[in-house]
Amino acid sequence: MNNREIPPPSVPGFEHIRRYWDQENDIVAAKLLPGDFYVTRENEMITTVLGSCISACIRDIETGVGGMNHFMLPQTGSAKLPIQTDPVISQALRYGN
Repeated sequence: MNNREIPPPSVPGFEHIRRYWDQENDIVAAKLLPGDFYVTRENEMITTVLGSCISACIRDIETGVGGMNHFMLPQTGSAKLPIQTDPVISQALRYGN
């Protein structure tokens, strides 16, 4: 296995994000799923697949920190969000209002 195929450690707190060596683009890539967000200080590619979701990317060119979030469209009316372990955090990270 080539050393380039082993991603460097992620920023603490983002170990759950799937990261892999993208051979086509010759770079480490992090793949976000709905409700995920990711921040990195490294030269990494951040990917996702959007359907009815929204993604926002930001990068601070002075500090070199960048990131992305992937959230679903907000629910409207009196529809209730799915019950999660911590509903306040889950709603804040998963749905864009």
